[in-house]
Amino acid sequence: MARPTRDTRRRLVNAGELGSGDWIMLGSSLLLFIALIAGWWVSGGNDNAAWQSGWYFVFMLILILITIVLVAYPAFQSEARLPALPFNTPPVFILIGFVMFLMTFYELGRYQGVLQSTISPGFGIYLALISSALYLVGAMVKWGNRERRLVK
Repeated sequence: MARPTRDTRRRLVNAGELGSGDWIMLGSSLLLFIALIAGWWVSGGNDNAAWQSGWYFVFMLILILITIVLVAYPAFQSEARLPALPFNTPPVFILIGFVMFLMTFYELGRYQGVLQSTISPGFGIYLALISSALYLVGAMVKWGNRERRLVK
């Protein structure tokens, strides 16, 4: 008598769909989240981004959530039988990266003027600037690794 066999269980997430640019963007998003809750000012107290600039904090959290959804969607797509996205994601990631970098650069320069001699930037804002630049690098890596269509 033969042993009954059972079907192998398939995974819900296919991590093979994630490329190096995706991992760089996810890591830099995590660093940006840490930077948002870290101290931003050395001599102005121990304030973070939520306390000092609420609109920046909320907008960055929205961009981080959009990144997580757009990066994870192709990994769930095949197993959950979801339709393909109607747009190409690398240009969206590059746009998000530029917005993150420019907004963080603006926040750094907002308190770095001549009149603001009592407040100096701390660890959190510099970490946010580095992580937004790293996000932009990850988006460009994803752009370079995209599949190209051959036209005959």
